[in-house]
Amino acid sequence: MKHSETVARIQKNKKISETIQEEPNMRIKNHNQIIRLDGRNCFVEALDSAFAIEKVQLNFVSYDDKSNKQTALIPYYLDFTDFMVLEQDILSGRLAKWAETEKAKGAKYPQSIYMQQGGVSAKKLEQRGQKRPDGKSLSRVFKIVPGDKYPFMVQAEQGAGEENDKGLIVSKFGGKPELRVMIPMQSEDTKKFVLMIGAKIRAYMAAQYVYFNKEEYTKQAKEEKDKMDSFRKAN
Repeated sequence: MKHSETVARIQKNKKISETIQEEPNMRIKNHNQIIRLDGRNCFVEALDSAFAIEKVQLNFVSYDDKSNKQTALIPYYLDFTDFMVLEQDILSGRLAKWAETEKAKGAKYPQSIYMQQGGVSAKKLEQRGQKRPDGKSLSRVFKIVPGDKYPFMVQAEQGAGEENDKGLIVSKFGGKPELRVMIPMQSEDTKKFVLMIGAKIRAYMAAQYVYFNKEEYTKQAKEEKDKMDSFRKAN
């Protein structure tokens, strides 16, 4: 898929997200949605709209139950490779063991057992006309923390960040993000979530393999035919 087509799909999904802003608690399923899991006045959905750049889009959404208006939307783009490692950690039970170990420490607020950081640089924000008042980069953090009543709290945070010397956006908001959405999950929920996404990624990669190999085969077959035609003409 061309980059322009990928951008168009992401923009289309943003329009659907605007619909979610009006009726966020409705189970609106667009053709890009792989799976959605709900918490109390919040949910996380996985989309395939960025598959062409080998990323899974995770939308973390919270809303006010009375007014039915969105209170937060944090999109996070997770690389295929990073997702596959997370999938293995969940299905193998490693993540559950890490959660038990962390909870056993007895801290009031357990540390995250999984975390990825990303975001948008200050330069890109300015180019898009979205410069922050503080001039900083926009940091987004995706993490999983051991829960109290639930085994896991899957959450996204957004706030001020800085671009490091490797070009990565690191958070600078400490424990006080501007936006935070937390979805409690049972162990079975996390498995359902990653299994559905993993199945979609593998189907996409298989389709891409067939598509590109078919093009290459067609190209080689044409080259062979041209060689044979040239040989016949010469003889």
